[in-house]
Amino acid sequence: MLKKRALEALYHMYLHYIKEPRISDTKLHKLHSPYKILATTSNLLKKAREKFILIGPFIYCNSGISVELICDSDDPLALLDQAKKDPAVTRAVTLCGEYSFLCFRRGATILTYAEAISPTYNSDFKIEDIQLTDKGFLPVDPYPRCWDELDWKIYHLMRNPLVSYPKVSAQLRGEVTWKTVATRYEKIMKSCKPWIGFFPEGMNHYSQTFLTFKTAYEVSLREELHNLDRTSYLYKSGDTILLNLFLDNTAEHYIFVKFKKEGLIHDLKVSIPVSFWTPFSI
Repeated sequence: MLKKRALEALYHMYLHYIKEPRISDTKLHKLHSPYKILATTSNLLKKAREKFILIGPFIYCNSGISVELICDSDDPLALLDQAKKDPAVTRAVTLCGEYSFLCFRRGATILTYAEAISPTYNSDFKIEDIQLTDKGFLPVDPYPRCWDELDWKIYHLMRNPLVSYPKVSAQLRGEVTWKTVATRYEKIMKSCKPWIGFFPEGMNHYSQTFLTFKTAYEVSLREELHNLDRTSYLYKSGDTILLNLFLDNTAEHYIFVKFKKEGLIHDLKVSIPVSFWTPFSI
């Protein structure tokens, strides 16, 4: 467990990653570190990633993602192995519960909204405190316009924005200079959002639940999730919300059963994530 001072510094670094995903350790050290030595700050960031306190940064745009949810698979691990061999797959998860497998794959634009919800540091707000009060639907993430083939190549190579421009240029086999990569990155970021997770106890400390449901209170739900002290992952596929919550205890998601009984949500299905895979380094 990190000391309070270190964890608070990490949270401020996390917030800065949201504004500037390519920010350097040196700049984070100058702006937010409680330490005098840069190497100590870099070690803190390394440790935070190893313990899954900080996940990312990544960048995300609506690149045309289809969502596959499978019930009652006899062998979800076999589906996971197949997904690992598919270059179009961006994320695959085995589940236990009403669904047994989830897969995001480049293709049709079925995933219309996605966000890693930023939390509130040191909040005592709990999942059972969530209230759905105002109706409103989430906006559709805009599909990038005026991107050419090179823009898409750079986007996929820079999903981790901390990769160096010269390395991306080399991966493109010298097709363009690193300066062109830098210019194109600035262009594509206008259509992207940061994707960063913050988990003060480390992601593996929490129990997870995966919920799908339909509701007219999508915006209200999103606003409430910001009050938690850890990230939640919120998606929308068609008219269905997909929500990955990180719990202190497995009974916390019962509030959504209450919402269902009150008619605030419907078609609720509950599963537990077991294992996941993504081609992007976290």
